Amino acid sequence: MEEEKNIQAEEEVKEAPVEEEIVEEKKAQAEPAEKEQMIKDFAESVAKLKAELHKDIIGQEEVIDDVVIAIIAGGNVLLEGVPGTGKTRLVRSLGQAL
Repeated sequence: MEEEKNIQAEEEVKEAPVEEEIVEEKKAQAEPAEKEQMIKDFAESVAKLKAELHKDIIGQEEVIDDVVIAIIAGGNVLLEGVPGTGKTRLVRSLGQAL
């Protein structure tokens, strides 16, 4: 009788970690899905921001991309150029879009 109880107790102990492992696996699987969704949401936000800027600024795709990248990275941007190239307009449009 005691041997049977010991065997049952050992089986229960063995089963408990398996259940915990399953829970951990489910958490690990949920986290990448959540991260993937966050990445998609962020990419959509950046695309919307660029689209708004492209509505107002024409022919300055590289400048727009560089300014958006700098903002995301937390950096600074110095816009230089001859008058009439849309520097002020870009900054104003960016301010409205954000």
